Amino acid sequence: MAKAQTTTNVVSFAQSSTACKKCSLHVMCGGEGAQGRSVFSQKSCGHNGRVIDRGEYLFRQGDRMQALYVIRSGTVKATISASDGTEQVIRFYLSGDVVGLDALGEQRHVSSAQALETTSFCRFALAEIDEGCARAPSAVRQFMRIAGEELAHEEQHAMLISQRDAEQRMAMFLLQLSEQYGRRGYSDREFNLHMSRQDVASFLSLAVETVSRIFTQFHVNGLLKVERRHIRLLSLEKLREVVGVPAGALPAGKSQHYAQGLN
Repeated sequence: MAKAQTTTNVVSFAQSSTACKKCSLHVMCGGEGAQGRSVFSQKSCGHNGRVIDRGEYLFRQGDRMQALYVIRSGTVKATISASDGTEQVIRFYLSGDVVGLDALGEQRHVSSAQALETTSFCRFALAEIDEGCARAPSAVRQFMRIAGEELAHEEQHAMLISQRDAEQRMAMFLLQLSEQYGRRGYSDREFNLHMSRQDVASFLSLAVETVSRIFTQFHVNGLLKVERRHIRLLSLEKLREVVGVPAGALPAGKSQHYAQGLN
């Protein structure tokens, strides 16, 4: 897990109740702080803390769907492998994100989900999801909302790759991470990147050398400081200028997982 290197509130989920409150399925879960609104049982939700180590998988491409997963702490990347063995990073998941929605259609995962650091999660078995949705129509609406947000994220990412240059892609990526961490109650200007430069390059459809060059360029221009995996954003305003987003506006791709009723 990421550790604070200064007094800044860098990402750390030592208290599980905090992780629960930031979960996309919090209002339907029987876990900490649910206040009697649970649709799922505490046993099914896995609150005892299921953990996988860096490099381990929640599931692999082609696996039959068995459950949905909610990240409590850590970072997970989703990848798709082509027949020639090349791998494309299509998504990074942080705490509170739901993983496994890609299999809702054909009941088989079209991507693999791999931990980039020690990651804890809750596991919702399909049978429990079916029972919960049958008991509470609100659960169906919640899943539809989350699935819709995932689709919107994919569309926004496709637009980012097709319509932005390399510097704009990197700036947008950093702004989105800033927004995600900020909504989780942590610093929106200082955090750790557990994805490698290769992963970032794959996600943004750039060369690794280009990613390194842009980090150096942003550092020289006073936009950020990089110390190994630790990122400090010095000017969100300058990053927004790179992207072309008005000052004070949130970047495209804004996460909506904590919309009204989930906070």
